[in-house]
Amino acid sequence: MDLSQLSNYGLYEIIQNEKLDKKIRALANNEFTSRKLTNEQLNAVIRQHDQLFTPEKSEPLSLKYKIIALIIPFFWVVHVLMTSRYLARGQKRKWNEYWLFFCIGLVLWTVGLILAGRYLMNK
Repeated sequence: MDLSQLSNYGLYEIIQNEKLDKKIRALANNEFTSRKLTNEQLNAVIRQHDQLFTPEKSEPLSLKYKIIALIIPFFWVVHVLMTSRYLARGQKRKWNEYWLFFCIGLVLWTVGLILAGRYLMNK
């Protein structure tokens, strides 16, 4: 893999990305250190990274989606389509919360149906 074509900032981004393979990051780190940047150049790269980098926001799932997952859990195809959007955007917290409320909704509906069935059978 030829990393010599990348800019200093590109190499720094690869090094900072913890989601990448360690071997690729090590290669980028070796290339970055072989360039022997001055402190001024290194500080410029770090400033550029700090200006452009936006960390992932771990926002919770909104109330309306929690209610949808609780009230109508039986249309599972709709839920799969809704949650695949979260995974595609890398919003794993929202994905986890949605499926938690979906499962809670299934349990509540199942218990409710069993209780209603027992009540109607005993009448």
